[in-house]
Amino acid sequence: MAATLSRYLAERHECRLIVFDTRRTDYPYGGELIDLRLPEPPPGSTWGRVIRITEAVRALRQVRRRLGLEAVFSFNEPANLPNVLTRSPESRAIPVIGEDKRYGQVGGLRRMAGDWLIRRYYGRADRIVAASKGARETLIDKYGLDGANIDVIYNSIDPDAIAAAAAKPLTETEAALVAGPTIISAGRLTRAKGQWHLLRAMVEVRRRMPEAKLLILGEGELGGYLRDLATKLGLSDCAHFLGFQPNPHKFISRASVFALSSLWEGFGMVVLESLAAGTAVVATDVRSGPREILAPTSDFRRGADGIEQAHYGLLTATPDGVFHGADVPPTPEERMLAEAILRLLSDHSLRNSYSARGPVRAADFRADKLLPEYERSLQRARKC
Repeated sequence: MAATLSRYLAERHECRLIVFDTRRTDYPYGGELIDLRLPEPPPGSTWGRVIRITEAVRALRQVRRRLGLEAVFSFNEPANLPNVLTRSPESRAIPVIGEDKRYGQVGGLRRMAGDWLIRRYYGRADRIVAASKGARETLIDKYGLDGANIDVIYNSIDPDAIAAAAAKPLTETEAALVAGPTIISAGRLTRAKGQWHLLRAMVEVRRRMPEAKLLILGEGELGGYLRDLATKLGLSDCAHFLGFQPNPHKFISRASVFALSSLWEGFGMVVLESLAAGTAVVATDVRSGPREILAPTSDFRRGADGIEQAHYGLLTATPDGVFHGADVPPTPEERMLAEAILRLLSDHSLRNSYSARGPVRAADFRADKLLPEYERSLQRARKC
């Protein structure tokens, strides 16, 4: 998102893209690139994170003074805190919150410290951008921030680029994977994404539709656990782990159903990208993101307690997040997820209807519609 915004702003303003480490600059960007030379610390290194943020505060303060930056947008941690701490009346700070901070897998002192820092320092921001209504409400309710100072700007996509990527040809082996009724899921293999609930739901799907297959795209710390669970559930012949894919869209566009089994989200970009690819979506109704995308006219605070047939996809109740063993019967939420998937696989009319509506909804999130909102946030920050 930072790279996309930099390209937009560079056409209208003098713009710099400041990064912690250029080794992670994977996208085309606009303006001058400034490398703070602060590589990511080893996983789990709390002191490494503290040192990195401290160094980022020092480096960003120097850059602001040297270049006379009028305003700085930052995207999530660890960028937001240094941005807020180095703001001044001459250099505004506008942190962008891309996740709903009501939820998360980090606990203990680290979580408590993070919550305290948000309450203590985010109020200094000249303007705050939240990526969803749910994320905005959390900043108000949980952290006591001023709602009048928080704008909601959804993440944007390029539907044309997604369509082009989706049309790329498959190899013979890849084509065989998506032949027949195919469910696909994509995202980091982490607790937040809850893929073990999808695997457990897949047992019921296969019982009623033996030819169904599941493709899981992505890598992460739960990869080994998920593969082992698939074996124990008897899904070795139908659950395929494809790892990281540079072009996931060519798989998503050819699948029958995209399934999101998340426990929490910031927005749910992959849901939006699946709509753009014309693939019917089933998503757990986590607090932030999927409902705002699939059921935009409904109350975003509402949570599905069954299967909700929304205008742009199906929503199901959020799973309990417990790592149930293969010998434990499916939970009610997992049965709902399975039933929703089966409904789309068996009801071709419904699936085709969602497939046709998806690109229409995705067009609401085009960059040329949403990026100007950042300029409006900048104008509001200038008035502070």
